[in-house]
Amino acid sequence: MNRRYETNLRLSKLIDKQACVENLKTGNGRKYNDDIIRQILTFRFVTNHLNIGIYGKTGAGKTYCMSALCNEACRQNYRSMLVDYCDLLDELLILVQKQELEKYRKRLKYYSKIRLLFIDDFCISRYSEEGIKILYHLLKTRDDLGYPTVFTSQHAPNEWGQQLSDDPQCFGKLDGIRILTPFICDFGNRVTFGKNVFINERDSS
Repeated sequence: MNRRYETNLRLSKLIDKQACVENLKTGNGRKYNDDIIRQILTFRFVTNHLNIGIYGKTGAGKTYCMSALCNEACRQNYRSMLVDYCDLLDELLILVQKQELEKYRKRLKYYSKIRLLFIDDFCISRYSEEGIKILYHLLKTRDDLGYPTVFTSQHAPNEWGQQLSDDPQCFGKLDGIRILTPFICDFGNRVTFGKNVFINERDSS
């Protein structure tokens, strides 16, 4: 393990450091669209400023796939970080609620400037207008910088209106978030925008 990769991996906060892209292929109890996986592993989505969305039900293997991609991104010398959706929003929201605005701006800038941000369990919990405003600000800043974000989610963008927030004041921001996050992968039985990737459990019959 070279020193640069080791440093990137440590800073990424990746928990499953054994996750590897070599396992992202049909087999091991999963069925993948191997061609799409190969395209993603070129990391052209980084230079093309495209976000990646990984869909699927609980247990489909979304988090492992994202962990493997994060591990490989560190190997390719991209500054990367994997965070839980709720942990990320709660941290920023608490700083705003405590009126620690200087700390909030520094943390928002920190997350905005990470070259590849991996967010696990996107829209798993509902937030107030204030939380959604923070999410929009983060994604908008990353989009302006041209820095891609990789998500895992159980919900497609057309479901976000009900899943991200039930506050009617958020509806305009939710539309903005949908525009800023063009998901291009599908891990499971869901038809979405762009290319689809399937990692369903194989039929044992």
